[in-house]
Amino acid sequence: MKQTNLVVFILLGSIILMSMLFLKPVRRGDGNEYFLMLESLSNHLSPDLRQRDINNSYIGGINAFGETADPYWGYFQGRDNKWYSKHFWAYSLSCVPVRTILKLFGLDVVKSFQITNALLFILMLLVINFFSKLEEGQKLFFMLLLTFSPALWFIPWTHPEIFILSFVTLSLVFLTIKKYGWAILSAGLASFQNQALVLFVLFLLIKATWSSKDKVNTSIKYGTMSSLIFLPNIFYLLSFGTFHPLNAAASLKNISAFRVFELFFDLNIGLLPYLPLSLLLFLGIVLFQSYQHKGFVFELQIFLLIIALDMICSATDNWNHGTSGPSRYAIYMLPFLSFVLVINLQSFWKSIVSKGLLLTAVFLQLSIVASNGFFIHEEDYLKHSSAARFVLKRFPVLYNPSFEIFCERTQNSESDCGNPTIFRKNKECKKALLTCEGLPALQSLCNNTDKRLEDLCKTKTKKDQWFYVNY
Repeated sequence: MKQTNLVVFILLGSIILMSMLFLKPVRRGDGNEYFLMLESLSNHLSPDLRQRDINNSYIGGINAFGETADPYWGYFQGRDNKWYSKHFWAYSLSCVPVRTILKLFGLDVVKSFQITNALLFILMLLVINFFSKLEEGQKLFFMLLLTFSPALWFIPWTHPEIFILSFVTLSLVFLTIKKYGWAILSAGLASFQNQALVLFVLFLLIKATWSSKDKVNTSIKYGTMSSLIFLPNIFYLLSFGTFHPLNAAASLKNISAFRVFELFFDLNIGLLPYLPLSLLLFLGIVLFQSYQHKGFVFELQIFLLIIALDMICSATDNWNHGTSGPSRYAIYMLPFLSFVLVINLQSFWKSIVSKGLLLTAVFLQLSIVASNGFFIHEEDYLKHSSAARFVLKRFPVLYNPSFEIFCERTQNSESDCGNPTIFRKNKECKKALLTCEGLPALQSLCNNTDKRLEDLCKTKTKKDQWFYVNY
C-alpha cells in the first residue's frame, strides 16, 4: 500500500506541477493586486506600491495579464502616504521564491502564482503521505478527495485559496499527531488570507490546552504562538489606523442561516453540486457519531466550527463574487470535510455497501472535475451552473437563491437586479424576481395573466419588497 500511495503522490504531483508550468497565466479575482504586491516585495522587500513596481509590470495602461487596469484599484493610501493593498501580503510573499527563480532563468514571472499554488498543493500531499500517522488507506483517500475536488480549479488562480486550503490541511494533519505548535502555526498562516480562520486557531488552542496535564503553561505557550493571528491587524493599524481596511465591505446584518446553508447546498455557490455524495456522507457521519456516542464528539466539533466560520464569511457585501465552481468561501471547507471522511474510513470499510459509497464519492468528484476541464475552468460567477440551470428550467419553484446570486447570474453581469429579472428557457419565462413596481413589465414580457399577483401587490405594505414568481 505504501508503494501505491507513493506512485499516486508522484503521479498527482507531477501532473499538477507540469500543468502549471505550461498553462498560460490568467488573472482571476484580485490577482492584479496580488501581483503588484509580489512586485513590491521582490523589488524592495515591502508591500507598499511604488512607481517602479508599476513600471515593471505595466506597459502603458496594460498590466502583466494583458488587461487595461488601474494599478491603484484595491489600494489605499496609508498614514505614511504610501499605497497599500486592501488584502494582506502573506500570499504574495509566499510567491517571491518562485518569482525569483523564474526571473533568474528569464521565464514568465506571471506564472509565479500558479506554480507556487502547485508547490503548496504538492507540499500538502507530501505531508499527508509521509508525515501523518494515518493508515495507508486513509492517506490515499485523503489525497484523492482533496485532489479530485473544486480545489483543482483554483490551482491556476492568482488568488490565495490554495494557500489557505494547503495550510488548513497541514494543520489538521499536525493535529492528528498532536504537534499542536505546528498545527497552530499552519492555521495561523491560513488565517492571514482569511481572518475567519482565527476561530480555527482558537479551536486548536483549546484542543492543545485540554489535552495537556500542565494546562496553565500550555495555554501560555500556545496562546503566545496563537498571537501570530494578529499580525495582519497590527500591520493595518500601523498603515491605516484601523484593524482592517475592508470593514466597510462586510456587515453583521448580512449574516444569516440561509447564507450558511447556501455555502453547503446552493446549486450555484454551494459544495453540493461538486461533491454531492462526499458532502452527504460527511453530514451523515456527524449525525451518526453524535447519536452513537451521545456527546460532543470530534466530528460534531468540526461541523460546528465550519458553521461558525461560514457565518463570519457570510458577512460580506459581495456574496456572488468571482469564482470557479462553488464560492471561494467554500474552498477552505474541503479539508475539514475530507478529514472527517478519512478518519472514519474504518467504519466505511466494514461492509461492501459502505466501501461502495466511499469509492462512488471519489468517482463522482473525479467525474465532475473532469467534465469541467480539470485545471481549465473559467471564472463562472456570472452564469448559472449546470445544476442550477437544470432545476430552473424544469422545477423553478425548488430553487430560490439569494437575490444577488439569481440576478447577476441571470443577467450575466455584476449589476443591480432588473425589475423584473427573468430566467428563460429558450424564450419561455421560467422564473422571475421583481417588486410590485415591476409587475406591469412582467405581465408584458411573460404574458402573465395571473390576477393573484395583482391581488398580492394590493395587500403588500412594502411595495419595494422583492419576491420570486415561478412558471
